[in-house]
Amino acid sequence: MHSMTTLATAYLGFGIFEVPVPYDLGTNAITCNFLTNTYCPVLQDEVVTYSLRMYIESFFPVGTAVTIEFRVVDHNGDPVLCIRIPVTIVSPVETPDQKSNATFFINDGQ
Repeated sequence: MHSMTTLATAYLGFGIFEVPVPYDLGTNAITCNFLTNTYCPVLQDEVVTYSLRMYIESFFPVGTAVTIEFRVVDHNGDPVLCIRIPVTIVSPVETPDQKSNATFFINDGQ
């Protein structure tokens, strides 16, 4: 694969309904820029490590719980991987390299 793009969709719950809201990752959507153990083009059967930084918009208040779907697609738009994870927005956490605007944690069902 010569290039890949990461797409994100937040699923907001309203009672029994979930409303999909596309979430713009900006330059973080360029998947090849965030491969940590290799580079593009990715070879068949290659094990890849990928790190995603995601800006959390300020209109998501602390305590907001949503499901986010991340899809990585190739240059033809064909899916490479897809994962849906429940997350909860928490207060910003200072990181060694920069301050985050907000942080989300993956809910483990407990």
